[in-house]
Amino acid sequence: MSIQLHTKDLAVGYRIKRRDVLIIDHLNVQLMAGKLVCFMGPNGVGKSTLLRTLCGVQRPLRGGVFIQDKAIESIQKDVLARKISVVLTDPVYIGNITVRELVSFGRYPYTGWNMNFSPEDARIIDRAIKETQLQPIADTKLAELSDGQRQKALIARALCQDTDIIILDEPTAHLDLNNRVEIINLLKHLSRQTGKAIVMATHELDLALQTADELWIVGFDKKLQVGFPEDLVLNGKVDHVFQLKGFDLRTGHLEKRKSKRNVSLTGESEGHYLLWTKNALERNGYGIDPENDFTIETMVTSDKAYWKINEGVTLDSLEKLIQYLDQL
Repeated sequence: MSIQLHTKDLAVGYRIKRRDVLIIDHLNVQLMAGKLVCFMGPNGVGKSTLLRTLCGVQRPLRGGVFIQDKAIESIQKDVLARKISVVLTDPVYIGNITVRELVSFGRYPYTGWNMNFSPEDARIIDRAIKETQLQPIADTKLAELSDGQRQKALIARALCQDTDIIILDEPTAHLDLNNRVEIINLLKHLSRQTGKAIVMATHELDLALQTADELWIVGFDKKLQVGFPEDLVLNGKVDHVFQLKGFDLRTGHLEKRKSKRNVSLTGESEGHYLLWTKNALERNGYGIDPENDFTIETMVTSDKAYWKINEGVTLDSLEKLIQYLDQL
């Protein structure tokens, strides 16, 4: 597995009135082909500044960024555009172009602004649209798209650029849960299928722990921690950076608040009924204890579920179950 990008003693920040403002220092990281890296940390710790430095938009204060052992500042801009593609959080205001037209902009480093597409360019455009499953809306105007669709179109444009490295700054920001999951799963799939090195800044800790090959996390101490997601959880780095109170090492989620009471949950029904019953109980402050005498049995007949409490009460919805328990 090859190293696509690495840094040497990198210091990132910015200059104000001839004074350097240091954000992150002594940074030595590697970005590997075929890997999805999720870059995380609280707001204001310099995630966007680091990403801009990695893609050559912003100069480092010290040290260097290297693409296959070549210093990034020594690479001509048109050549660099064939090595790194970037998806930023800035909104796209060109609403009168179609998805296909936006995606085709990814060929600019190869064609120039005349956009004279060869058969190979056309094939790459079609492939990027297909890989992001945008075929049904390829000829739709950007102004008519949802936020999630527009974000996928921007990712398709980056794919069309046909670079070994893709850098994304919070591609799931302002998206609903379904779109957040879809975007992160898409990036995971693309890193595996295409062999591209992908690094994305995100606040989605749960999703990052489930999908990332590697985490980069930085806290207010400005020290970047790099590692396998589960290792960073177990060694306490995730808890330290995010200052999480009650992070459950067994599940990778925040622990629920202290239980109002414990109940035992039984049932021979479909597994997902038990799963969502458990979720409803825990979300509303009830702990699950198999040894507890207060038993809730989940029963399913055809497509209808019922919840039987050992006091002889039977309820036909989880909402009614929670309301009943809250009154006890």
